[in-house]
Amino acid sequence: MEEGRKKMRLSKRILLLAAFISGISYPGRCGSMTGAGNAKMAELMADGMAAGETAAETVEAERVSAVYCAVYEEAMRTNTTGSLDMMRKIIAELGKGGYAAVDSDNQVDMVNPELVLRFCEAVEDAEMAKLTVIVPARLGSFVKYDFETEKGDVYILRGYYQYENGYMQNRSTAIYSADAWQYTEEGYLLFEGSYYTAESYVLVCSDEPEYAAFRTAPLEEKCRELNRKYILPAGYQMNELFLTDWSEEDFAGIDFYDLFDVLYEEVNGRCNPYKMDENPNVGTIYQIPAEEFEGVIMRYFEIDQETLRSRTSYLPQEKAYEYRPRGFYELGYTNIPYPEVVDYEEKPDGTIELIVNAVFPYEKTAKAYSHKVVVRPLQDGGFQYVSNEKLAPEEDYRIWWYSERLSEEAWKETYGDQIKVFR
Repeated sequence: MEEGRKKMRLSKRILLLAAFISGISYPGRCGSMTGAGNAKMAELMADGMAAGETAAETVEAERVSAVYCAVYEEAMRTNTTGSLDMMRKIIAELGKGGYAAVDSDNQVDMVNPELVLRFCEAVEDAEMAKLTVIVPARLGSFVKYDFETEKGDVYILRGYYQYENGYMQNRSTAIYSADAWQYTEEGYLLFEGSYYTAESYVLVCSDEPEYAAFRTAPLEEKCRELNRKYILPAGYQMNELFLTDWSEEDFAGIDFYDLFDVLYEEVNGRCNPYKMDENPNVGTIYQIPAEEFEGVIMRYFEIDQETLRSRTSYLPQEKAYEYRPRGFYELGYTNIPYPEVVDYEEKPDGTIELIVNAVFPYEKTAKAYSHKVVVRPLQDGGFQYVSNEKLAPEEDYRIWWYSERLSEEAWKETYGDQIKVFR
């Protein structure tokens, strides 16, 4: 524990030195703060990171660590680390301690949200106020945010803690100003800023952006259950299932190769083995047995063989589907929204209609766009996707962060004769 404290003191002294060297323009974007803003940052750093005592060693941080460790160690004994139940217990205990807290995946209602709302009101009214929000993650870590507002500006002291050898060790601390701050009508606190850690500043003199979204308003638990079961397994990562209009009458809007990638692990309980080559300049082609490919797709869609094969590259003689995994040039962007079910209706025909918002911290919105998904629960506990319909905002939303697969012509032009075929 003492060794960890020494590292924390050293880290923060480096931070303070880096801020001094940078003329107290630290740690926003270059030249983003002047005058009173610089003075306030210097004051906060002096209060929170002065030599000898640091923010990470305050009684408050120790109390939060004690709560997290108690629940996390019990979860380790019962083999439930990373579970939703563990997270609920951590959030509940932090709430009893008087903290505003919400899990990093927004799967548990925030405790003591009134503290956040009062702080947001102070920001809007340009009054002085302070707020602490704890954001636990499932795998032995949490982030502690200490907010302070003055004259409508928001300053953030961010501490990241990781469980190790029975203690919560402070891994990094940074202080920065919020470049954007808003509370949305959907009940989200969204903020954005850029910060330096001691390591990143000293080594490369570069900042790290943060785009945060905390659901402050409660959400019906059933909505979260439906989201976890039906929407999150596919999500918005490298597939168009929820990005375009389609139905069982017309599957033209979706790419079944992308869905094979996404749903393979859900069906087989292991990662998709059909990967791109380690050399990004080499194209890879697999011939996947029809039974295997159809076993994944038909588990989640009511589609016949003829329709599926007409929408893919099926090789009748080999009784296999030709499959090209996404390569380096088709990976798309890493900053993408995440889905949140906000309403649902169980239909007389047994299907469930879900209203889903795309929460996009990067774009500072809790509703980049909305869409309606219909699913069909099955008697064996499985389900099928029935349709998706975009509920466009006033101006149709441009999904700029999704990359389509290369066409066959573009794929051949990209890889030339550098191709591996696996039969």
